Amino acid sequence: MLGGYSNRTHVLERVAKLAALKPDQAPEQAKRVQQRHMRLRPGQVKELVAGYRDGQTIYQLGERFGIDRRTVSAILKREGVRTRWKVMDEERIDQAVELYAAGLSLAAVAQELGTTSRTISGALKRRGVALRAVGTNQWT
Repeated sequence: MLGGYSNRTHVLERVAKLAALKPDQAPEQAKRVQQRHMRLRPGQVKELVAGYRDGQTIYQLGERFGIDRRTVSAILKREGVRTRWKVMDEERIDQAVELYAAGLSLAAVAQELGTTSRTISGALKRRGVALRAVGTNQWT
């Protein structure tokens, strides 16, 4: 066990070399990357909200305004904008189970509940519901 930790001369040699360097000679990986913090102006916030309401995604808006998608989400939340995709609550999952058991396809259930078939599929799987093969009424 000690073998892997006891002979670290190569680490000490590297530290000594780095210590001997002048500040302007620092290796690329040792230089700190400074993040650029940017605040959107009130007009830009209005544009961002309008873009989201017009159907642009959080990712598209992040790229457009040069900010992270999490920042876009935070701005929308701060502005009181209801986001399009929400995690399904237990009541909606119950509805999905009933609709799917009644014979509706994943796509039809998703359309009925205002979400995607992938979301419905995941919710049903977590509930232990056996899914039918795509395009058939056969259970898998």
